Amino acid sequence: MTGSSIRFKRGNKADLPQSASSGTPLWCEDSQELYVGTGNGVAKVGVVSQETDTTNSLNLVGIDTNDPSILKKNTSITMQGGTITAQTFIGDFSGNATSATKDANGNNIAATYLPKSGGTVTGTLDLTKVTDVSGIANNSPALRIGAISGEHLEFDGNEIHAKASGTTVGTLNLNVDGGDVCFNGNTNKVSISGGNVTATKFTGALNGNATSATKATQDGNGNTISSTYVNLTGAQTITGAKTISSTLTLSKTTDASGTANNSPALIVGGTATTAHLELDNNEIMAKTNGTSVGELSLNNEGGDININGSNSANLVKLGSHRIQFGGVATINYNSTNQALEFTFA
Repeated sequence: MTGSSIRFKRGNKADLPQSASSGTPLWCEDSQELYVGTGNGVAKVGVVSQETDTTNSLNLVGIDTNDPSILKKNTSITMQGGTITAQTFIGDFSGNATSATKDANGNNIAATYLPKSGGTVTGTLDLTKVTDVSGIANNSPALRIGAISGEHLEFDGNEIHAKASGTTVGTLNLNVDGGDVCFNGNTNKVSISGGNVTATKFTGALNGNATSATKATQDGNGNTISSTYVNLTGAQTITGAKTISSTLTLSKTTDASGTANNSPALIVGGTATTAHLELDNNEIMAKTNGTSVGELSLNNEGGDININGSNSANLVKLGSHRIQFGGVATINYNSTNQALEFTFA
């Protein structure tokens, strides 16, 4: 190209004037920067060198002189190949971000959300959904573990339910490979271990038979204990027929009394308020109530009465009462005359 060249005013940046006529170009040969006079100062034109303007106090956008393919705004912002890199973006964006550290509300994603796989929760995981677990319906409660089409567990606010599918109940296994299962803490503990259930109290009906029991209302055959058996220590009333094939020993030694309700070892035929027999270890006493004697009948419907057997040395003692023989004869002991009185009907 021939002809005259047009050259800008030029020099070192240190000699750059503070002001120049409006439109006057000023070229800094040492810093490779272009300025234009404004009439009352100078203004830098858009080519920015990252090395010579590291603070970029003028906040301009320009081409990096080291790599002309990079458009820079400040030293921390780059634009290259359709990608903008910066520490902070302010304002609205159109389109989708490939990645982000915060959500649309400014919450830190890593600290706010739980990854679908991996990750660790260090705080409380609060599942606030209140939908009820159902064994026969797919209600989708707060927590499900396992595939809904197969065996899985479902949890709501007060239930744990094992299910074989979305609408079918399943078997709930607790420590199936070993280890105790404890309910209700240490105060009212119920524990299950090795097929044994341990508790301070069982309430309700039990299916099956216990090998042994310290407290039960029925025996192994389903008979009610209180109405089937005689308590060995406390007073008992027997109303039905009972068969005892071995010796029945009543060890209570309380004396039967005609005038006091002493409750000896055996009371037959009534209660303390009605006519009955009382037996202790050497007496048979007929009573009309708890404190009154009654008439003792021996073979009242017939049959001999043998007293003392065939041993003539034994005695038959009569007090102030009488012996009546079938309404035909009466033997009465007269204590005044010390004699037996025979009366015949």
